[in-house]
Amino acid sequence: QLGINRLSIGIQSFDDERLKWMNRSHTATQAIQCVHQAKEAGISNISIDLIFGLPKSDMAYWQQQLNCAHELGVSHLSVYALTVERRTALAHQIKKGLLKPAKDALYADQFMFTHHELTGRGYEHYEISSYALPGARSRHNSSYWQQLPYLGVGPSAHSFDKYSRCWNVSSNLGYIKAINERGEAVEATEHLSPLDRYHEYLLTGLRRCEGIDSQHIQQTFGIEFPGRYASKVARWIKRGYMQQLGARYTLTAEGWLLSDRLISELFLDEEP
Repeated sequence: QLGINRLSIGIQSFDDERLKWMNRSHTATQAIQCVHQAKEAGISNISIDLIFGLPKSDMAYWQQQLNCAHELGVSHLSVYALTVERRTALAHQIKKGLLKPAKDALYADQFMFTHHELTGRGYEHYEISSYALPGARSRHNSSYWQQLPYLGVGPSAHSFDKYSRCWNVSSNLGYIKAINERGEAVEATEHLSPLDRYHEYLLTGLRRCEGIDSQHIQQTFGIEFPGRYASKVARWIKRGYMQQLGARYTLTAEGWLLSDRLISELFLDEEP
């Protein structure tokens, strides 16, 4: 009745030692039990999160993680690379030499292994970090990647109407005060220029297996694609980073590995 038809469980790892290192409060056994209990309660559309690229991990460890996920029979997996954020305990340990981050080669190997392993088991790799069985894509996240409008309700919530983005005040007391005094709690609004919206279309579109559409770009933003970057795009296609099918351009799994750099190289410096 409420429209909630999917449960996402942040497992992160099926290894107790690594869960403890990530300051997770659950154990691997509890994570597995959680999935089983959800199924027993009648929830069949279940997603789990896993993190790859952990320090002191190897391919054998990662294969075991995917095997555990497969045995659970979940319909969706979100598989994220570990990122080191500034001013965190992990960043401090690395800076002090107490911990060595995983090498880029391990990230690449585990990413590609995940792609081949899960697609070979019937999952669709429909977004850089997302895998789904047929019909089990995340509708919620897909709405963001497709740049559909959304309304955020509550402290810190963000809203988007395709042309601007706004966010509410973050504190609970400040939010309540703003609602009582002025009937809304928007803290700031960011208006997106046509160039901003084009860049966001590239960022979100090339994350997805559907990619971007040059006809849509021309009609919506008045920009010719690939235009000035035709030789660059042709080179990426030749190297296996990108594919073209008619007016549509998509990054391959190999291209997704380099997506941040590749997409940024398609940005324009000024309005056309």
